[in-house]
Amino acid sequence: AAGGHMEVLAALEVAGADMTEEGSEGKPPVQYLFERSLCQLRHDPAISAVVARSVSSSGLSPSIPDCRPRIVHLIPQGASHPGAGSAYIDDAVPVSVLDQLDKLFGTLPVAPRHKMGGLNDRSYVCDGDGWIRSHLMRAVKACTGAPLAGEAMAQMRFLCYNEAGGGLPPHVDLSRTDLNGRVTTHTFILYLTNNCIGGETVLLQRLTEGRALATVEPRRGRLLVFPHACPHLARLVVAEGLPKLLLRGEML
Repeated sequence: AAGGHMEVLAALEVAGADMTEEGSEGKPPVQYLFERSLCQLRHDPAISAVVARSVSSSGLSPSIPDCRPRIVHLIPQGASHPGAGSAYIDDAVPVSVLDQLDKLFGTLPVAPRHKMGGLNDRSYVCDGDGWIRSHLMRAVKACTGAPLAGEAMAQMRFLCYNEAGGGLPPHVDLSRTDLNGRVTTHTFILYLTNNCIGGETVLLQRLTEGRALATVEPRRGRLLVFPHACPHLARLVVAEGLPKLLLRGEML
């Protein structure tokens, strides 16, 4: 429904699928259909004119988004460093989106921890509906001087630190390749909790050198983006800073 595949949706309905079941965005298929129909109607010049006149005569004004993304550059774009262009965006997505991500996280199974380090639990999600990716891209595009296009891969993971001492040593990230052969260039981290003590993400001069170029404190709604090749670490989470929750993935 979110992708506009009406013939598939019709076949599912005939097969007995529940058309009232909500997806990861918290919307049932019928709501996607309504929104798509409304969008198509808005492209009709006659209907658009009627709506415009109605809004004008009623004195109504367009709703103002509850977030205004603000970018903070960490490493200059032209720097001779693999982390050139690293930045974070505050108030990247609306509060309602953050709340829905919290709700989504609560529905996901936790992956076995034996394959991971860092004392964190991971839950994997595929943004098949595209709603998470659309908000991330909107945040990046809203900021002048953003280092990338902001197109995220559908496969993402939640990382939750519930134990003191959880963190990650210096490392660099791997890229992903999509179905069209495009290779991601950047890592994104969307922080879902405020952690004033511990748990910072630190961008490093080198893997073998502990000098920090930038230290980013977890803040709910803050979106950090940096090149995969940028050396970085996650400082240990302390008891006063628990829990630490974030959404992480790859971008083009």
